Amino acid sequence: HPVTRITMSDGLNAGKHTQLTEMAERLRVVRQYVWRKYGGVSGAAVPGFTAVAGMRRSGATFGLPAHIWQAAVLSVLEDINGTREASKLPVKRRITRCVKDPEERHRLFALLKKNDWKSDKLLSRLMRRHYKHGWTQVHNQMVLDSSTYTWAEQTGKGWLFVASLKPGKRISIPLASNRPIEGRIRLIITGDEVAIHYLTEAHPSKPCGEAVLG
Repeated sequence: HPVTRITMSDGLNAGKHTQLTEMAERLRVVRQYVWRKYGGVSGAAVPGFTAVAGMRRSGATFGLPAHIWQAAVLSVLEDINGTREASKLPVKRRITRCVKDPEERHRLFALLKKNDWKSDKLLSRLMRRHYKHGWTQVHNQMVLDSSTYTWAEQTGKGWLFVASLKPGKRISIPLASNRPIEGRIRLIITGDEVAIHYLTEAHPSKPCGEAVLG
């Protein structure tokens, strides 16, 4: 099963750190925009492509590479969906406790599952009571997919090459590990370095045998 691993940068210079910090700050504004626009209870289950298309039309991309701000939008929508799903739990408990008719309970649960609670007065009232509009101040990280970075090993050292604010230019990040990195990653600025969080398959543990020591 996949596990999260963390690889630190190793000797990131000030110029590259400044570039990554500027990108992360612009992504903070993107995240706040998405939370404000889609984070309310009325913004239920907005498809990712709808949010991305809306931001592209509005021009609210803040000079970021397309794939980087789009990944941020999709990441925030996942967070919003998780918050919304969590708010359904007390609503379901209330329905189970107070609605005695099995068919009516089934109808309400079905509407809740489809995010169609606005069509029912009881569900709408309960969701508005339990759903809390989220927000974010995250300003030191970015989500990257495989189209916005490449990993390579050079002279025994791992390197990450990340898309920058300058078209066609990439920021080269020296890594403390030469373990390959692929798939969607999260880059977090920590002090003078950056931490790269990524998923990889866990290696099965080797059998220990049955011998008794001592």
